[in-house]
Amino acid sequence: MGSFSRRLAAAAAVAAVSAAAVPAAQAATVETVARGLDNPRSVSIGPDGAVYVANTGRAGRRCQGEGDEALCLGKTGRIVRVAADGTKSTVARGFASVGGPGGPFAQGVHGVSVAPDGTVFAVTGSAP
Repeated sequence: MGSFSRRLAAAAAVAAVSAAAVPAAQAATVETVARGLDNPRSVSIGPDGAVYVANTGRAGRRCQGEGDEALCLGKTGRIVRVAADGTKSTVARGFASVGGPGGPFAQGVHGVSVAPDGTVFAVTGSAP
């Protein structure tokens, strides 16, 4: 049996064991806490119990290139706070957002963290 065949057999064995374990696991409970976000990335829970969401944005209207090669820039990234009752508010806005026309594959603010004192921190990424 060749190296590829051994790896394929090992992967099949792992998949079979994983599939057998799935029915024994409990189903996760999922709840939507906010809609209408703009390319959301990461979340953090603040000391007040609110959920903070990093929104990469939808790029912008200033584009270079054409078609699939177009790259657009805007200031549409933001951090959104979602309170326990579902109320949304923007706590920071104007982060750079880069992506295709209309925002697909956008890059920008992709991380958020909230300190114990409530201070909000954001992490931005880069794009090509």
